[in-house]
Amino acid sequence: MRQGFLQVGAKYGFDVKMAIANDDDSNQLSQIDAFIQRALRGRPQSGHFWSFAADVAALNKAGIPVFTVNVLVDQADLTKEHAKIVQFVGANQARAAK
Repeated sequence: MRQGFLQVGAKYGFDVKMAIANDDDSNQLSQIDAFIQRALRGRPQSGHFWSFAADVAALNKAGIPVFTVNVLVDQADLTKEHAKIVQFVGANQARAAK
C-alpha cells in the first residue's frame, strides 16, 4: 500500500510523506503540525472520527490535500467543518454495513 501511494503520488506531482501515530492522538497532532506544508495521509486515532474532520479542515485551510486509507469520515462532520477529503482508498464499509 505504501509503495502504491508513493508511485501514484509521484505520477500526479505529490511529494508523499507518511507517518503512523500508533493509536496516539497526541502523536497524530504532532505529525499534522510537522506535515503542515506537505500532503498527508491521516488516520483518526482511538475511533475519534469527529476530531479527524477538524484536522482535515485545518489541513484544507493550509492548502494541503488529504487522502484516507480504509477510514471513512462522516460526511456530516466534514460538512460542518467545511472540510473535504481528496480521495478515499479502501473498502466501501458503509455499503457493506447495510
